[in-house]
Amino acid sequence: MARPTMDDKRYSEQIKQMVQWIRNDAASKIREISVEANNAYDRLKREEIQNETEKLEIEYKRKMDQVNSDKKVAHSTEMNAVRIIILKKQQELLQRAKDTALAELRTRVADRTKYRALLSELIFQGLEKLQEDSVNVMVRVEDVSLAQELIPALIARYQTQYEKPVAINILQEHLPAGPACAGGAVLASTNGQIVVSNTIEARLEIAFHKYLPELRKHILRNN
Repeated sequence: MARPTMDDKRYSEQIKQMVQWIRNDAASKIREISVEANNAYDRLKREEIQNETEKLEIEYKRKMDQVNSDKKVAHSTEMNAVRIIILKKQQELLQRAKDTALAELRTRVADRTKYRALLSELIFQGLEKLQEDSVNVMVRVEDVSLAQELIPALIARYQTQYEKPVAINILQEHLPAGPACAGGAVLASTNGQIVVSNTIEARLEIAFHKYLPELRKHILRNN
């Protein structure tokens, strides 16, 4: 068997070196691919975590907004309910105040001396508002005689104050009796186009609305 020559040994050594180089290069490529794969995995994992975090934050914000909105609606509903209760209570107290005032006026009407002065003043105020030469006056049936008695003094007072005559006619038609009307009078021009209601209830209603803001403040302070 022939012994290897120097050229054969050199060639064999070169082959071994080439094979080793290829192995080293392959190992290096494998490491690079592994590193790139790990980096890509880490990047995708971070992106996935970031996306999930953003989704959670968005969902959390949505739920918190809904909770806050529900709280505002509940608070608004509660405040409206309280406001309605307060307004209802105020209305009850105002109505009670009006009823009390009307009861006191009815007591005054029952005193014929006091009512005589009151009815005279109510009719005269109607004359001042109308400023007509002739006026029709409607009163309760039980007040007809009293109204008739007041006419001369009313005419004299009106003529003195306004320096012109006025005729006063007590109508045969009457204001409703009983609880419907506590007293007073309704005056109208002879053609019926101008009417002034000066009943007890009408004047009380006017006074009630005039002083309503003060009454509300008083009720709020004391309740």
